[in-house]
Amino acid sequence: MTGYILDIRKSREEDLIVKVLTSNSLKVLYRFYGARHSAILMGHKIDFEEEENGSFLPRMRDVMHINFLWIYNKEKLFAWQKFIKLLYHHLKDVSNIPSFYFELLESINSNISHQCYKRAIIEHFMSMRKFEGLMGDECICASCHKPIENILTINKELTPYHNECSAGFVSFKAIEVKSLFEVGNSFSISDDNINKIYNFIF
Repeated sequence: MTGYILDIRKSREEDLIVKVLTSNSLKVLYRFYGARHSAILMGHKIDFEEEENGSFLPRMRDVMHINFLWIYNKEKLFAWQKFIKLLYHHLKDVSNIPSFYFELLESINSNISHQCYKRAIIEHFMSMRKFEGLMGDECICASCHKPIENILTINKELTPYHNECSAGFVSFKAIEVKSLFEVGNSFSISDDNINKIYNFIF
């Protein structure tokens, strides 16, 4: 079974409670500590076996790491782990998890290899918002529900507002960032604006 590690918590002594996102669920597994066990970290992609354990949590066994092409790039890894943490807090109370979220991580993982990691994460964050029905395909103010033509203001969830409808967030000239909100693409957005959006989300 293949999955991404979204969260790790220590149990007794050095044992771990590990939460792994697979293609159809968020599994909560027990990881027994032992000298021969490889270290696991949040964000790692792994192949593993799940073993039922009576009344306690299922055990994680035979763990094998699936390395990313960019795994030794510290900036990309740090950004990836921040997104993983954000995604875990987003999903931790959800019972039925569609395959979209696993496929989202697969896509980010692939795109980070050849695309600016900030752009990849922002674009996929936007696609997640649209998948969940929290964002439409047009740049419409979340407060007054009218099109945004001049100044676009966002909150940390990338929800768009008119500047006058929601003061205190980060603002942009609408024409400079509308492509992200309308087609989910950041190609035409300047690096400065990408940095501004990324730093605000995280």
